[in-house]
Amino acid sequence: MVNSIISELSNNSNSLIPTNIGIDNDDINTIISTYNTMVLEIEQLRVGSTDKNPMVIELGSRIEKTKSNIIESLKLYTSSLNILLQDVQQQESRLDSKVMEIPQQEKDFRFIERQQNIKEALYLFLLRKREEVSLIMSSQATMARTLDVAYTPFEPIFPNRILLTAGSGLVGGFLVMVYAFICFFLRNKIETKAELEHIIGNIPVLGELPSIKKDALKVINNDDRSIMAEALRVVRSNLSFLYIKKENKSAATKILVTSSVKGEGKTLTATNLAIILSNASKKTLLLGIDLRNPQISNQIKGTAIKVKHLGLVDYLKATGEKDVSKITSYRCINEYLDIITSGQIPPNPAELLMDKTALDSFFEQVEDKYDYIILDSAPLMLVADSLELTPYADLTICMVRANYTKIQDLKGVLSLCQQGKIKNPTFLLNNVEMKYIKYGYEYSN
Repeated sequence: MVNSIISELSNNSNSLIPTNIGIDNDDINTIISTYNTMVLEIEQLRVGSTDKNPMVIELGSRIEKTKSNIIESLKLYTSSLNILLQDVQQQESRLDSKVMEIPQQEKDFRFIERQQNIKEALYLFLLRKREEVSLIMSSQATMARTLDVAYTPFEPIFPNRILLTAGSGLVGGFLVMVYAFICFFLRNKIETKAELEHIIGNIPVLGELPSIKKDALKVINNDDRSIMAEALRVVRSNLSFLYIKKENKSAATKILVTSSVKGEGKTLTATNLAIILSNASKKTLLLGIDLRNPQISNQIKGTAIKVKHLGLVDYLKATGEKDVSKITSYRCINEYLDIITSGQIPPNPAELLMDKTALDSFFEQVEDKYDYIILDSAPLMLVADSLELTPYADLTICMVRANYTKIQDLKGVLSLCQQGKIKNPTFLLNNVEMKYIKYGYEYSN
């Protein structure tokens, strides 16, 4: 009925609207009554006047506005009716679903009731049988009697506590002796500075570098007060006491840092040694000359600024005029330290290092500009690259890592020193546990 009224009013018809049609809205009913009153008034005016009468025109305008108001109100009322209808339909759907669940619920209830009756009957049956058995047992005479009262000793019969303790002590002592024998006679790695000095004899030991935690900063900073920095300062002081024979006294002191095998800390030590020397206002060049497995870029990541992608390999492979300034790879915050990395890994590293002309040209360009040149080279016992560099070095530092370097590998390096293939050799013990360092580092802690 509301839709029919809206359709009638939308056709520009000024007919009367029936009242009391079931619209449960007092405001709409009031507007409809007002509208019907104005329709009757305009019909009366039109009997004695024309449509151009001002009163007819004004009343017609009011009727149109009232009609629009009624149409909007009826549309809103229709929307509210639709919402109520949807709510009723949802309630009907929920009730229908609950009604459909009743048979299943009744079935489940019947099943539970059946199980309950069965278990109740079984319980009563078993209870009755237990009562019957109790009556039968009480009516029979006992078949057992006590011949002697049992007794309990104050101490256990087994195991023998004294014998077991003595045997355990003997077995434990024997195992300790076996373990000590294995550790002493089968140990094949360097552990302390005393063991290192005993093997290498008269070759000097520069110092000891303590072991650091995994999360500790590996590369030292300027004005670093850590245990590692203090140990490196001791190494720097020991370097000044070593007699290094050089033909050109004003040229840089070239220090070759190498090791017997991979993993003994030569790259990290070379980097930290270059930093500690530059902190003492010594113009220092860190040269990555390990062409097979370069690691300097990984060590100085975050502590230096990369300025060029070229390295030593690009210098050695270049034809024509060779300029060292084009391959200085990094600039550090410390103005006294320059870094040249190895660059890209070449297919023929040994052949490049055998080019004496290129190497001579390189060192002639750099040795007058620096006080120290630190050469990070490859391991001695794995490849022959470092032996090609020993003629250029004024001092060779052989790294030894505690609990890592095997005595057999150390003896191989010592044999090279005795043959004169290593120039001015020294040894540096790395990764030493704090309990073996007797002097120097407790103060800094």
